[in-house]
Amino acid sequence: MSVFGDVGIAAAARLERSLGPTVGLRAYRKLFSDDDASVRAAAVLAAVRCARVLGDAAAIAASAQCWRNLRGNHRGMSDVVRALVVEGRQDWATDLAEAEAHRRRDGRGHYLVARVHLAFGRTSDALDAFDRAARLGDARLKATAAIMRLRHGKLGDAQAVALARTVDLEASTRPQRAWVADALLHAPSPFIRAKGLSILGDLAEVPDALGRWAIERAARHADGAGARLTWVEADRIAVAVGRHPDEDARSAAGAALEALRRLDPEGTEVDAHRALLQSWPEGDRYVELVDALQQGLEVHPEVLNLEPRHPLHAATLSLSVVAALKRSDPDAAATHLQALGEGEARGRLPAPVWTAWLWAASHRDADLRALALKQLRRALARPTSPPPRGYLSLEPALRRGGDGDELLDILRRATARGEPGACEMLVRELATRGWASHAEGDRHQAAAWLREAKLLS
Repeated sequence: MSVFGDVGIAAAARLERSLGPTVGLRAYRKLFSDDDASVRAAAVLAAVRCARVLGDAAAIAASAQCWRNLRGNHRGMSDVVRALVVEGRQDWATDLAEAEAHRRRDGRGHYLVARVHLAFGRTSDALDAFDRAARLGDARLKATAAIMRLRHGKLGDAQAVALARTVDLEASTRPQRAWVADALLHAPSPFIRAKGLSILGDLAEVPDALGRWAIERAARHADGAGARLTWVEADRIAVAVGRHPDEDARSAAGAALEALRRLDPEGTEVDAHRALLQSWPEGDRYVELVDALQQGLEVHPEVLNLEPRHPLHAATLSLSVVAALKRSDPDAAATHLQALGEGEARGRLPAPVWTAWLWAASHRDADLRALALKQLRRALARPTSPPPRGYLSLEPALRRGGDGDELLDILRRATARGEPGACEMLVRELATRGWASHAEGDRHQAAAWLREAKLLS
């Protein structure tokens, strides 16, 4: 800034302090035509300050036009735009951000425009601006633009996976890598999913909130995959859960993962239970029970002298339910199911427990169905891990025998976990209920159902 220009800015500032923002604004605007670009830049920033106090939209527009035509390295407008966003001045923030983008002609300017659009809920405009920022910006901006599209673009699984694979992890922040990992876990290829799990393992190295989330996300992936978990995924999950800060939780997760490693995805429920038994200390001595069940023999788990709280107790009773139903003996199945309910298994329920409930809830015996649904409701009402095959696996049983609220609950849980097809099923269910309420004359309830369906679609 020249000496003459510095004098002009100082004089205008004195007028602003002594006579107020109205006179100060007029003085600053006279400097918009100064030959020195740095003087014009300082005058614009000061004029915007006065215009904010006066609420003068015309002065903001004139300031934005002057700023658009500036060239050179002038700072300060980004801070002004952020302050206007905080104040809720949507039009002013947008005009000045676009002026900054036009002046800079690089990715940073368009990134500022995108953030303004996003702050005021204009998602489509924001994503377009992020795309422009990516085309003109460096690797970090390209990564940020991709993450914003992952977060706000309402992409399908295939689109999200394809976009996540383009992100430069070296140019990404740790939270951004978490979004990439989460998207990759929905890939059809186990090797791409393994890459996402590797990212989670790296995030878990730092013992902060994000590191804990990474461990939990890896564990949820294992729960959701169940017997379909591949060895390449299991190896990466072992790395992540092995970094859990709590030794007991780390050991329990490791044991559960080892059980999943042993499961044969093409095997029977009995094969799965055999693997579960063998994964526990002294589990081999219970394999004789599995062999007996495979032969269709009636076996009472009580002969094993298992304590009701023993981790194998619920799994063994559950398999006895399945075996009884396979030999068409609903009375024996009900006996074992009643004992299962008395045990009140909590926390991470073994896979056979969910299987037993689903088999019994689908049986033609009304009393057996009622008992299974009662236990299933109790399990859903308290904190527990999701079923190995996801909440959608419960949908047929609850649609046949549950009430409407229970069905909506598991559809919402499945949607929140990102289970494939869950959101579409929830939208259809809400729409069906909405039109049914409308036909019954309950317009208020119909509007509530249909509004929720529209928000999800």
